[in-house]
Amino acid sequence: MRTLFLSFSFLLGSTFLMNTTALSAPTTQEANFGAAQKRSLDLNERGAAAAQSGDLSQAETLFQDALVSDKKNLSAAFNLASIYIQQDKAEKAVHLLSDYTKDYPNDAGLFSRLGDAYFAEQKLSEAKQNYKKAYSLDKQLPKLPAKLANLYTLEQNFDKAIELYLEAVELDPKNGNYLANLSSLFLASGNAQKAISTAKRGLQVLPTSGLYITLGSAYEELKDYKNSSIAFERALAMDDSIEGLEDKIREIEKRASS
Repeated sequence: MRTLFLSFSFLLGSTFLMNTTALSAPTTQEANFGAAQKRSLDLNERGAAAAQSGDLSQAETLFQDALVSDKKNLSAAFNLASIYIQQDKAEKAVHLLSDYTKDYPNDAGLFSRLGDAYFAEQKLSEAKQNYKKAYSLDKQLPKLPAKLANLYTLEQNFDKAIELYLEAVELDPKNGNYLANLSSLFLASGNAQKAISTAKRGLQVLPTSGLYITLGSAYEELKDYKNSSIAFERALAMDDSIEGLEDKIREIEKRASS
């Protein structure tokens, strides 16, 4: 059982900006804004509140209205793109954000979110191009190393994916998803010992059946069938619907007794 358990969806996130921006907008006091700009700020605040409460349709309308009032409200543009991605309208997010890259060519957050939009469209080449652009601008942008690592994983460039996931873990050492993916990558690249140590670290943060399977598979690689069986049994206890897992446990137990 050499399944590569990787999770990508958690990386897209749903952070909404409350009149602050990751896109390098100027921080002028509200008193200096005209009526249209003030209305745009208010609409963005209301849109963020609606999005956080789960009313994505209302949030979309409010963010759109915010941009009608002030097209330069980059917080609203970023937020609207996030809504589009969550509503399977990634093409609209691409179109929206691409317009801003002309005026903000050095903004890592903008290119990272544009990469998210392309990723959601399954346009992996374009997603990678934008993630790499963002990475060249800010290597420590939250989630960015992991996003780029996932694309290298899909290309089966495990060495580069591991390098980037190590950076991601350094930035966010208690992120269980990062540790789970890194453990799977170590196993896929043939480094069972590092897969085990990373899986154990991940299990302390976010125990999952996938992590236990990675741990069991790594122990199996090392012919440590006793610990392999224990790990697979714990995976089964967490999720008894995993196909072939009971057969795998019986197979490992036979090896252990032979």
